[in-house]
Amino acid sequence: MQKKVIILLLLVSLVSACIKEDMDKCMGKMRWYFQYTYNNQRQDQLARQVGNIRIYLFDQTTGKLTDIIQVNKKDIIRGWIEPDIPTGLYTAVAWATSGEEITLGGYREAGITTLDEFRVMLNCRALAESIPGEATPMQQQFDDLFFAIATDVLVTTSNGRTVEFDFIKNTNMLKVKVTGLEYLTRAIPSEQPLCVFVTGPHESYLYNNRIDANTREVHYEPPYTALTATSMDFDIKIQRLDIDYHTLHPVLLYIRSKGTVQQDMVIPINIMDAILQTKDAQGKFVWKNQEDIDCQEEFPIEVSILHDLSIRVSVNGFEIIDTKPEIGRD
Repeated sequence: MQKKVIILLLLVSLVSACIKEDMDKCMGKMRWYFQYTYNNQRQDQLARQVGNIRIYLFDQTTGKLTDIIQVNKKDIIRGWIEPDIPTGLYTAVAWATSGEEITLGGYREAGITTLDEFRVMLNCRALAESIPGEATPMQQQFDDLFFAIATDVLVTTSNGRTVEFDFIKNTNMLKVKVTGLEYLTRAIPSEQPLCVFVTGPHESYLYNNRIDANTREVHYEPPYTALTATSMDFDIKIQRLDIDYHTLHPVLLYIRSKGTVQQDMVIPINIMDAILQTKDAQGKFVWKNQEDIDCQEEFPIEVSILHDLSIRVSVNGFEIIDTKPEIGRD
């Protein structure tokens, strides 16, 4: 009987340690480090490019959300935090943007309560059926998006371990220059000016940064276009170029005439095919895998329209890829 009383008192003592002032006996102490090294410099660009981080903490056994941890700019500059987390086993999913807050930068959350249902989505509106793509961003100049994940995060009261989050940028910038417009206007003088846009299936991401199977095809337009009689320049920010997804759902660059009935001036250019076919001066492929593409934040693309209305495409100044256009003459 006396042993039972002693055991009961010990249990009460343990429970009371978690419900009174000394909560440290229930919380794990660890340090979480943040960096962004998947870039051209192969150096940590986190403090320069990231404005906020939001970490979604899921119980790895039940898949349920247990907490959302905000990381402010001061901690981002420092590069680490020491969160107080209840003991357990977790999956920590980190999303960040270049702005002050993820939902203000053109994105939203969905299915947040469980890991399998969790989504981060580009905030879009539906498009009319006559326009290529199913949706277009609500904010044309949305923030850069970044992703990182840590699994099997075991938190105990005394483990003192560290966790590292190395972010991947989930946005790419296409810096496009089109030359030889005089040959198009010579063929179809009434069809100027032109409109340009890109379509790609990158609206929704799963917790592990894979593209949601139910994502819509997004229609991206440049915020402005510098147009002359012979050339035009424009920048289009799009979501992450994904090698695994591009075969069935290509990212396409359109150059069209404006007007009531828009007409493709050239065959829509498959951006991923052009990137993956690009070779350097030694004949070696420049971008061979997903990591290579993730580290190339900007892709300068030049579309040269020639006098015979054929076109050549070069990426980042490398090997030119020949393509046959389809010139509309209706």
